[in-house]
Amino acid sequence: MKYWILVLAVALCLFLLDLPLLNRTRHKRDWLVYGVILAAGVISTSLAAPQRRTPSLLNFLLWLYGPVNSWLGSWFQ
Repeated sequence: MKYWILVLAVALCLFLLDLPLLNRTRHKRDWLVYGVILAAGVISTSLAAPQRRTPSLLNFLLWLYGPVNSWLGSWFQ
């Protein structure tokens, strides 16, 4: 539980540091990308902080791009 509090506190500090820059641009796309990356960092750090075994991101990427790879492979054979 203490890992979650520490990770969320650090994420909140980083968000507050970047808030003036994000408000200056006022682009929703920038807010969205920043939020997604910050959320991914918080989730992955909170899983890795207590030394739990986490699945490899490479397996997810292989699953995601497998159909695209076979489709492109059929084009160039």
